Amino acid sequence: MLYGMLLLRHGVSPSVIATTYSSKAKILNFFKSIPTAYCNFELDFYRNSQKHRKIQPNDLDDIMGPAVAVPYANIVITEPIWQNGIKGRKLDSINQDLVVLTSRDLPKLPTLIEKINH
Repeated sequence: MLYGMLLLRHGVSPSVIATTYSSKAKILNFFKSIPTAYCNFELDFYRNSQKHRKIQPNDLDDIMGPAVAVPYANIVITEPIWQNGIKGRKLDSINQDLVVLTSRDLPKLPTLIEKINH
Protein backbone atom coordinates (compact mmCIF):
# COMPACT_ATOMS: atom_id res chain seq x y z
CA MET A 1 0.00 0.00 0.00
CA LEU A 2 3.05 2.25 0.22
CA TYR A 3 2.83 2.89 -3.53
CA GLY A 4 -0.84 3.76 -3.12
CA MET A 5 0.06 6.38 -0.52
CA LEU A 6 2.75 7.76 -2.82
CA LEU A 7 0.26 7.97 -5.67
CA LEU A 8 -2.18 9.86 -3.43
CA ARG A 9 0.58 12.26 -2.44
CA HIS A 10 1.20 12.98 -6.12
CA GLY A 11 -2.43 13.75 -6.86
CA VAL A 12 -3.65 10.43 -8.27
CA SER A 13 -7.33 10.12 -7.44
CA PRO A 14 -8.42 7.54 -4.86
CA SER A 15 -10.74 5.91 -7.43
CA VAL A 16 -7.80 5.28 -9.79
CA ILE A 17 -5.77 3.85 -6.91
CA ALA A 18 -8.68 1.64 -5.83
CA THR A 19 -9.00 0.32 -9.38
CA THR A 20 -5.24 -0.24 -9.65
CA TYR A 21 -5.16 -2.21 -6.39
CA SER A 22 -8.48 -4.06 -6.88
CA SER A 23 -6.92 -7.44 -7.75
CA LYS A 24 -3.62 -9.27 -7.66
CA ALA A 25 -3.43 -9.20 -11.46
CA LYS A 26 -3.98 -5.43 -11.59
CA ILE A 27 -1.34 -4.81 -8.93
CA LEU A 28 1.11 -6.98 -10.86
CA ASN A 29 0.30 -5.19 -14.13
CA PHE A 30 0.82 -1.83 -12.41
CA PHE A 31 4.30 -2.87 -11.24
CA LYS A 32 5.13 -4.35 -14.63
CA SER A 33 4.31 -0.96 -16.16
CA ILE A 34 7.27 0.42 -14.16
CA PRO A 35 9.93 -2.10 -15.27
CA THR A 36 12.80 -0.91 -13.06
CA ALA A 37 10.62 -0.90 -9.91
CA TYR A 38 9.26 -4.32 -10.88
CA CYS A 39 12.75 -5.77 -11.42
CA ASN A 40 13.96 -4.25 -8.16
CA PHE A 41 11.06 -5.80 -6.24
CA GLU A 42 11.46 -9.21 -7.89
CA LEU A 43 15.23 -9.37 -7.37
CA ASP A 44 14.86 -8.24 -3.76
CA PHE A 45 12.21 -10.93 -3.23
CA TYR A 46 14.49 -13.48 -4.87
CA ARG A 47 17.41 -12.49 -2.65
CA ASN A 48 15.23 -12.65 0.48
CA SER A 49 14.05 -16.14 -0.55
CA GLN A 50 17.59 -17.52 -0.60
CA LYS A 51 17.57 -19.18 2.83
CA HIS A 52 21.01 -20.75 2.31
CA ARG A 53 22.67 -17.37 1.68
CA LYS A 54 23.19 -14.56 4.15
CA ILE A 55 22.19 -11.10 2.93
CA GLN A 56 25.31 -9.16 1.98
CA PRO A 57 25.81 -5.38 2.39
CA ASN A 58 26.53 -4.97 -1.33
CA ASP A 59 23.34 -6.80 -2.37
CA LEU A 60 21.57 -3.48 -2.83
CA ASP A 61 24.10 -2.49 -5.51
CA ASP A 62 23.90 -5.98 -7.03
CA ILE A 63 20.12 -5.65 -7.28
CA MET A 64 19.90 -2.05 -8.48
CA GLY A 65 22.30 -2.46 -11.40
CA PRO A 66 20.33 -5.28 -13.05
CA ALA A 67 17.00 -3.67 -12.07
CA VAL A 68 17.93 -0.68 -14.22
CA ALA A 69 19.65 -2.67 -16.99
CA VAL A 70 17.32 -5.65 -17.50
CA PRO A 71 14.41 -3.69 -19.02
CA TYR A 72 16.56 -1.61 -21.35
CA ALA A 73 19.92 -3.24 -22.15
CA ASN A 74 20.81 -5.88 -24.70
CA ILE A 75 23.47 -7.54 -22.55
CA VAL A 76 23.73 -7.72 -18.76
CA ILE A 77 26.79 -9.23 -17.10
CA THR A 78 26.27 -10.14 -13.47
CA GLU A 79 27.06 -12.73 -10.82
CA PRO A 80 25.58 -16.23 -11.18
CA ILE A 81 23.16 -15.70 -8.26
CA TRP A 82 21.63 -12.68 -10.01
CA GLN A 83 21.59 -14.42 -13.39
CA ASN A 84 19.62 -17.21 -11.71
CA GLY A 85 17.31 -14.64 -10.12
CA ILE A 86 16.70 -12.82 -13.40
CA LYS A 87 15.93 -16.06 -15.21
CA GLY A 88 14.11 -17.69 -12.29
CA ARG A 89 11.81 -14.71 -11.78
CA LYS A 90 11.40 -14.51 -15.59
CA LEU A 91 12.65 -10.93 -15.71
CA ASP A 92 14.48 -11.70 -18.94
CA SER A 93 11.06 -11.93 -20.62
CA ILE A 94 10.54 -8.19 -20.02
CA ASN A 95 13.15 -7.41 -22.66
CA GLN A 96 13.03 -9.64 -25.75
CA ASP A 97 16.59 -8.67 -26.78
CA LEU A 98 18.21 -9.31 -23.39
CA VAL A 99 21.07 -11.74 -22.89
CA VAL A 100 22.16 -12.30 -19.27
CA LEU A 101 25.77 -13.39 -18.84
CA THR A 102 28.20 -14.08 -16.04
CA SER A 103 31.99 -13.88 -16.12
CA ARG A 104 32.15 -17.50 -17.27
CA ASP A 105 30.20 -16.46 -20.39
CA LEU A 106 32.58 -13.67 -21.40
CA PRO A 107 34.06 -15.64 -24.31
CA LYS A 108 30.60 -15.33 -25.95
CA LEU A 109 30.62 -11.54 -25.65
CA PRO A 110 32.36 -10.63 -28.96
CA THR A 111 29.90 -12.77 -30.93
CA LEU A 112 26.92 -11.25 -29.13
CA ILE A 113 28.16 -7.71 -29.71
CA GLU A 114 28.68 -8.52 -33.38
CA LYS A 115 25.07 -9.74 -33.65
CA ILE A 116 23.79 -6.56 -32.00
CA ASN A 117 25.76 -4.33 -34.37
CA HIS A 118 24.37 -6.01 -37.49
